[in-house]
Amino acid sequence: MITLNQNETNIVVLTLNEKKIGDNPYFLQLYSNQNKDNTLLELTGDTSTNVVRYNRYIIDETPLNLITGEYDYFVHQYSGGTVSLSASTNIVESGKCRVFGTGTTTTTFENNNEEYTFV
Repeated sequence: MITLNQNETNIVVLTLNEKKIGDNPYFLQLYSNQNKDNTLLELTGDTSTNVVRYNRYIIDETPLNLITGEYDYFVHQYSGGTVSLSASTNIVESGKCRVFGTGTTTTTFENNNEEYTFV
């Protein structure tokens, strides 16, 4: 299971080489929650020191805008070009993902000309 924190940069380690086809493939990661809301991410910038054993990606969750909860994820190999599942050639990894919230919520409201802030 991989974990992501909302609005943060996350390090995700995957094993994509075992099932890849060909040299220098491109990868797409699809996140799908129970409501079947899908989010697609192109995986770029593998920072692994040993790509034969594992792949390490730094993922900024902010533009993905994932809600907290559980997801299924699928990593698709594709031929490059337009980022699209229709260009996918095979699934090289799948699993579960858990997205955690930012933790602190601040609520402010006014009542009788007084301002209250709750953290």
